[in-house]
Amino acid sequence: MSLLEMENVSKSYSAGIDVLAGLDFQIEQGEVVAIIGPSGSGKSTFLKIAGLLDLPSTGAVRFAGRDCSKLTDAEQTLLRRKNLGFIYQQHCLLPEFTAMENLVIPQLICNFPVEEAHKRATLVLSGLNMQDKANSRPSQLSGGEQQRIAVLRGVINSPQLLLADEPTGNLDPHNSRLVVEVFLSLVRSIGLAVIIVTHNLAVAARADRIMELRDGKLMPYSIKSSTTGRVAVNSTGVV
Repeated sequence: MSLLEMENVSKSYSAGIDVLAGLDFQIEQGEVVAIIGPSGSGKSTFLKIAGLLDLPSTGAVRFAGRDCSKLTDAEQTLLRRKNLGFIYQQHCLLPEFTAMENLVIPQLICNFPVEEAHKRATLVLSGLNMQDKANSRPSQLSGGEQQRIAVLRGVINSPQLLLADEPTGNLDPHNSRLVVEVFLSLVRSIGLAVIIVTHNLAVAARADRIMELRDGKLMPYSIKSSTTGRVAVNSTGVV
């Protein structure tokens, strides 16, 4: 059974525009899937529906076999809190709180005891050698440090599925590589399923598989190294 399954999902808006059109998607526990596609192709809409932040116009979304359309708003909220993690292009850290507090607060929302929440936050900060940043506010951190804290926040509650929307989009190449290494090392060490939306083909190439969102549907995408040392890419499986 797939962890997340989207079957024949369509999404239309009031202007009559079909953003998603009969889309099918599955992801297994521990799998990392990259979603690529041009701006306006519906990647953000797809991610919102996958993250139970929006409803499809038609089609089914199932999480661990549960039909999400049959869940109440409260049940969907509880499922998100316990099973889903989110990382965004903007770090979205709470500016008035320290790095430590930004890691503790999501745990308190999920009813972790205060002492345990602090221990878990300290542990993950130490794992990235960032314990010296625990009392720093976001404005006192570099862009790369901010995004690494955002990655830690996304996994701090041990979700089953992590959804990442352009997590390196605002970073320079050096910090982008650092964040990707941290991100993939963390999620693979704890066996999370990950959907990562990205324009960065080097990031996409690190996934277990790549899908392109095109004409409202997801299609397999192929990336492999060419003899020139460059990355060769196409959507047919032939380079």
